[in-house]
Amino acid sequence: MIPTYAACLQFDVALGAGTDNLALVKDFISGQKPPAGGLIVLPELFYAGFAYPSLADQAAVTPSVLTELVDLAATFEIIIAGSLMERLGDDYYNTMYYCGADGVMGAYRKQRLFAPMDEDRYFRPGDDPRPVKTTMGLMASLVCFDLRFPQLAGVQVGAGAPLLAVCGQWPKARIDHWRILLRARAIENQVFVVACNRCGESAGILFGGSSMIIAPDGEVLAEAGDGQQWLVADLDPERLSLVRSLFTTVLPDPV
Repeated sequence: MIPTYAACLQFDVALGAGTDNLALVKDFISGQKPPAGGLIVLPELFYAGFAYPSLADQAAVTPSVLTELVDLAATFEIIIAGSLMERLGDDYYNTMYYCGADGVMGAYRKQRLFAPMDEDRYFRPGDDPRPVKTTMGLMASLVCFDLRFPQLAGVQVGAGAPLLAVCGQWPKARIDHWRILLRARAIENQVFVVACNRCGESAGILFGGSSMIIAPDGEVLAEAGDGQQWLVADLDPERLSLVRSLFTTVLPDPV
């Protein structure tokens, strides 16, 4: 089981401006009036970006942000996925949540922290990459830097996920890597890939956009430019079945 379609809301995440970013997400999705049955992916840390000085404040509002996403998802009968700050005791995680009509269905913590952006100083890494069980089937996840580690996707697909959702803040300087790695994850795992990157600029870093929706054979079904964009493509389950009927490269999870 997979969503009938997927969409990415690519936008410039204003650093520290959580209220404004959330309003943009809600207004834009509501304006699109998406049909039921779809998966909408948002950029990494879409609420306020890597605003480390306000880390505690951001984590404190995550429950209320999730409540608003659940309400929005319920209105259109969709699933909304994107990462937010999560606090557990004294530790913080960069966590991708899946919100549907019935609430938060599950979450995935970023496994590989990107030291050049000081993530390892502020976050703890996740340690259990497992797919999330949703009302539209199992969904594998990666958060930005995780994309460079193929085993993280492989173990989740091996556990049964036919779709991989990726959220990122990937810089324009390495956007070719983003495109290549996304297609590689789709081809080697024979899954649909729905990847939402941010665009714009923050702290002197240009971000590359180029959100993508990719078929299990590696064909790019839709790709965004480098500005704010709503990207959407239908997902055909028969295409996944056909690709895997010819040969399969998916290694079942031994656990």
